[in-house]
Amino acid sequence: MPYVPPLYGAAYGTLTPDDSAAVMATLAAAGIDTTALVCVVSPSGNAHFIRTDAPWSEGNAVTDAGLLDRMAEALVAAGWEVLGHGGRRLGFLDVLHRPIPAVGARVTVPAHVLPGSDPCDGEVTACGDGTVTVALDDGTEQEVPVDALVPRLWSVDRVAEHLEIRPDSARGQMSRWGVRARTYQRGPTGRPSALYESTEVRTATANRPGRGARTDLRK
Repeated sequence: MPYVPPLYGAAYGTLTPDDSAAVMATLAAAGIDTTALVCVVSPSGNAHFIRTDAPWSEGNAVTDAGLLDRMAEALVAAGWEVLGHGGRRLGFLDVLHRPIPAVGARVTVPAHVLPGSDPCDGEVTACGDGTVTVALDDGTEQEVPVDALVPRLWSVDRVAEHLEIRPDSARGQMSRWGVRARTYQRGPTGRPSALYESTEVRTATANRPGRGARTDLRK
């Protein structure tokens, strides 16, 4: 059984809206049908789940205890910290904290952790109590709080924000740059939405022709 505290109380997580994509990808990788599921991150940093196929008159929370059990087991196995309640069978599920990356994992360290620098990718070389040591691609090493690491899977909206363009333009730009979606998740409308590897997006952005570049001279 997953971690289930005896009593449910107020708890605050460290997730951001960007984490919802990674949560859904974890469930899909475990073979759980996410067609009608949406992961929502609240202002308190907790992620919870709603169904898109339930009438609003009946409420849209996920209440299937068996499904919640499978979801919790998959998330815990992947390293996410979850909070559930309902006794032997779960009746509620919150995701509070993202997994601590394993040694050897590729991660992205955001700019605010690296003063005076742009976001930088690197490889985890050691794990501590709430921190990891990352060997950055620029040749330096940095100890970083786990909660500061940028989620690796980006939604189309997150890609568009990074490129400072509209979401519908971001899809076409990814295609032109040869950046393929790693997986898909169902959005609130029920339509599948692409998720991209953040490192690939950053690399493609860095390698795009600059202002005034002579792209006609490239072979």
